[in-house]
Amino acid sequence: MMTASLSSDNMLGLLDMSNIYADMQINLTDYQDEITCTLYTQGCRLHCPWCHNKQLWPETGAKYRFGDVIDFLDKQRVKPGAVAFSGGEPMLHAFQVIMDSCCLRNEGYKTILYTSRIGPDPTKFLTKSFDKIVLSVKGGPEFYGEATYIELLNSVMMMSSIDFDLKVQVLESIHGEDTERISGPFRKISTVIN
Repeated sequence: MMTASLSSDNMLGLLDMSNIYADMQINLTDYQDEITCTLYTQGCRLHCPWCHNKQLWPETGAKYRFGDVIDFLDKQRVKPGAVAFSGGEPMLHAFQVIMDSCCLRNEGYKTILYTSRIGPDPTKFLTKSFDKIVLSVKGGPEFYGEATYIELLNSVMMMSSIDFDLKVQVLESIHGEDTERISGPFRKISTVIN
C-alpha cells in the first residue's frame, strides 16, 4: 500500500543524480503476481550475440532520471506493486540503482534486479536492497575474466538468503562444447544451496 505520492521533494535531491534509465514500461511478467514497472538502464559491456536490447549497449543516451521514474509511477491509473531494474546492465550504475531501489521499497514497492553482475561487486548491499534478484550468467571465465567469474560464483552463495533466481545462459551454437564447463560450477553450487 503506497502511503504518499513519491514526487515529494524530500525523495529526490541526492537520489536524482543522473540519467541512467533508457526506458520505462508497465508489464505483468517481470514480478510474479504484480503489475510491474520495468526500468531499463543504459549501458552494457557484454555485447552478447543473442541480446534483444542491443540499443542499450552504449553507456550514453539515457533519457530519464529517478524523478522521471517517480512521475511515471504517480501517473499510472493502476499503481504497479513492483519495480524491476533491467538493462543493459543495472550494476554499471550500482550506487544509483541501489539507492533508487531502497527509496522505492521504503514507499511500499517490491523491487527486483535483473543483472549479469558486470560492474562493482555490491553483493552485500544487493541482498538488503531488493526483494528479488535474478542473476543471468552469460558465459565462462573467458567471457567475464577469471576474477569476475569467481566473484559471480561467490555471489550465488551469498544470494541464498533472499528470493533469487539463477540463469546460466549457454547456447551450443555459440559456446559449443563449453556448455558443461560453463554451467557445471553453478549447478554444483545450486545443489549445495538447496
